[in-house]
Amino acid sequence: MAGYLARGPRRALLAVLVTLRRRSAVAVARSGMIKRTGPLLNATDPLERAVHATLSGPMGPGTLRRRTSVDEALVALREQLVARGLLVPRWRRLPFRRRTSAGSRALREVRRRYPVPAGDEPLPAVETGMVVALYGTLDLPGIRSFARRGGLHDRCATESGTSADGSYTSAPPDAGN
Repeated sequence: MAGYLARGPRRALLAVLVTLRRRSAVAVARSGMIKRTGPLLNATDPLERAVHATLSGPMGPGTLRRRTSVDEALVALREQLVARGLLVPRWRRLPFRRRTSAGSRALREVRRRYPVPAGDEPLPAVETGMVVALYGTLDLPGIRSFARRGGLHDRCATESGTSADGSYTSAPPDAGN
């Protein structure tokens, strides 16, 4: 949810992939595609379940996002955020304004609870996913290789305050979108 609120469906998917990797449920195949490698235990998040179920064979993030079950989970997530008053409905949206004021406040609060980590200690799976959702950084212990080999670094770096190597470079953008 935080990834979608921060940067939209691509960031939400990226955060789920990272969380699944930290839970040993997915990995990068030799081809550079992401593949399912283990069971998904105790998953309550519909997007996590959809992504895991959809990975019947290796595929890239773009292909994964276009699969019906993943797309439906992303649409449902967006609808939840609109219903909670955190995102502006598409029909009311102004250019460059996706989040409501309440959505921007909620995002700032979550960012206060999950600051950019310092140090090289691996984070638990959920925290790693949350940091990626909020800031887009993929230069975190335990996922650097996964992100690089899976082609996720460039996708994330182009949409957030990260450099080409995935390291965090500036304050997170939060102009109320």
